[in-house]
Amino acid sequence: SSAADEDLGNVTISYNGTTLLNNTSAAASLTGTIGLATGTQGMYSDFSALATVPMSAGNTYEFSLSSVTAGGNYSNSMAIFIDFNKDGDFVDAGEMVYQPTSTQNGPHTVTGSFTIPTSAFGTTRMRVVSMETLISSYATTSSWGEREDYTVTFTQSVSWFTGATLVGTNNPQTVAPLTTTTYQATVFGGGCSVQTNTVTVNTLDLPTAPSATNSTQCGTNTPLAAVASTAGANGSGQFYWYDAATNGTIVQNPPVSSTYTTFYSNDFTNTTIGTGASLTGVASLTNVLGQLELTPNATSQLGGIMVAAGVNAQKYKVDFDFATNAAGADGLSYSFGDDVNSASTAPAAEMGSGSKLKVSFDAYGVMPNAA
Repeated sequence: SSAADEDLGNVTISYNGTTLLNNTSAAASLTGTIGLATGTQGMYSDFSALATVPMSAGNTYEFSLSSVTAGGNYSNSMAIFIDFNKDGDFVDAGEMVYQPTSTQNGPHTVTGSFTIPTSAFGTTRMRVVSMETLISSYATTSSWGEREDYTVTFTQSVSWFTGATLVGTNNPQTVAPLTTTTYQATVFGGGCSVQTNTVTVNTLDLPTAPSATNSTQCGTNTPLAAVASTAGANGSGQFYWYDAATNGTIVQNPPVSSTYTTFYSNDFTNTTIGTGASLTGVASLTNVLGQLELTPNATSQLGGIMVAAGVNAQKYKVDFDFATNAAGADGLSYSFGDDVNSASTAPAAEMGSGSKLKVSFDAYGVMPNAA
C-alpha cells in the first residue's frame, strides 16, 4: 500500500542459458526496459501487454530477481507465482513456483529455478512479488513492496529418447551418434503425452588407417615405400599426402577421376530453367522455341544464365552451344568462378565477371574490362 521502501529492480527468466525475459526498472517507477507498464508506481506494475515469456510444459527455467529500495533498507523477500489453471488467482496448489526461505536486508538478488508442470498449456499470467516480510504464500501481506505481472505462454514439451535413455529436451535436438541410432520423441501438452514415430540417424563409418610399407634406398633409386587401403569391402579409398602426421600441409591430392557426374543439363525444349540454374535480365525461354534467348533484339539489353554446381570438385567439364542472328552479337561472355554474376554491369556482363576464368566472344575495347 506504500510506494516507499522495497520494489522489484530486475526480473530475468532464462532457459539453458538463453534469456527469455530481462526487465529492469527503477524504484517507484512504471518504466522498465521492456516498456511502460500500467498500474501504480512503486506498488503494482503490469507489464503483461509488453512481453510474452515462452515456456514449455515439463521444462525447468532459471530466474534471477533483484530488489531495490525507494527509502530505507529493511528485511525483505521476493517470490514468483504462476496462474497455471488460469482462474485469475495465484492461490492454488503449485502456483507458487519460487518461495523464499528467509529475508535479506536491503537491496539484494536471489537466483534459482522452477519446473513447469506437464499439465500446463495455453497463455496465463506470472506475478513476481517483493515484500518487506518473508513471503510464505500468496496470502502474505505487507504495507511495503511491489507486484509485477508478466504474460507467459506454454507450448508442448518434447523429450527425446533412444530406447529408455533420455537424450535431451530441445526441439530440434542436436545429436552426434557414433553408430546408427534410432530416436523417439515423447510430446507433452495439456497433461497428456504422445510418442512420435521413430527417427533413425545413419552414420558413416570412419575409414580405417591404411597400412604402410617403409623402404630404404640409395642415391637416385626409386623409393619403394607404399600405402594400401585396409577398407576391404568398403572401398579402396583416396589418399591425401601431408608433410606431417598432424596439422600438416597437403603436398599431393589423389588422382582426379575421369568420370564426370552431371549436375545440370538443359536443351531448353522445356520452358522451365530447372533446378541449379537461374536467368537474369531479359533472358527468355519462350521467345524462341527450343532455345534460351539472351538478347531479344539489337538494342543494348542484358540477359544471362547462371549455373551453380553446388559442389566443389577438382575438375569440371562445361559444354554449351550458342548462335547469333544475322545482325551479329553485341558481346557475349562465359565466366567460371565462385564470384561470377550474370547480371554484372561493372564491368558489363559481356566482358565477363568475377575474378577467375573469363572468356569473351565478339567483345570490343581493350580486354578484360574495357567498355
